[in-house]
Amino acid sequence: MEGEGNSLKVLGFNQSQRNTFFQILMRFGVGDFDWKEFAPRIKQKTWHEIEAKFDLSIFNKYGNLFMSHIAEDINDSPTFSDGVSKEGLQIEDVLVRIAVLLSIREKVKFASENHGGTHIYKV
Repeated sequence: MEGEGNSLKVLGFNQSQRNTFFQILMRFGVGDFDWKEFAPRIKQKTWHEIEAKFDLSIFNKYGNLFMSHIAEDINDSPTFSDGVSKEGLQIEDVLVRIAVLLSIREKVKFASENHGGTHIYKV
């Protein structure tokens, strides 16, 4: 963590980049994703510019830090146990969204494996 207030950076991610990461997480959930698809949204650069300039493991490190934060016990503190601001994060909502997306992914996988990939809906 470096800086404070609006200039706070967490593992090099500024407030805008942390917000973009959060939006991506809430849209796609968690999984075995290739950061190549998401990195330009966070760093506002092409994948090749990011690859040349940044340590790509930072995306995984930030993701792991974020996940460790939402796995902490829920309390009224404005910060997580390591001092990083919660920035108004509604942890319960995030956990519910992740659970719903995982459930949908599992049901789609089950349906495609058990119904030969055919549509299970009758029109």
